[in-house]
Amino acid sequence: WATCRSSIARIDERTRAVVTIPVAGIPDAVAVGPSGVWALTYDLRGRSRLVRIDPRSNHVVARRVLAGSPMSVLEQRGALWIGGLDRKRSSVLLRLDPRSLAVRRTIPLFQVTLDERRERQVAERRTQRR
Repeated sequence: WATCRSSIARIDERTRAVVTIPVAGIPDAVAVGPSGVWALTYDLRGRSRLVRIDPRSNHVVARRVLAGSPMSVLEQRGALWIGGLDRKRSSVLLRLDPRSLAVRRTIPLFQVTLDERRERQVAERRTQRR
């Protein structure tokens, strides 16, 4: 599986045959899990979507709009995990139900602001000079 312009490509390693599956938007990330093939897409207006592809039919079988900027997707242990930035540009991890695509939990992740990073760099330089 690979992302390409406006589609996801399924590549058969044995025969080298390629099947392209059109998705709405530009695919950014792809993952394979027990419930199907998952792709994160975005359009030119900045809207993000989660797409599920059925690997048996090679068709998109579910879609869901996502807020913010999702960057990675993984299905594991009965949950779909999406990492990225929320609308406020804070790092979050979303847990979704792979069947309904409903968000079950939002986990805020540690975020270092630019001001905090600068303060740490200044403090490190002072320590190094001593």
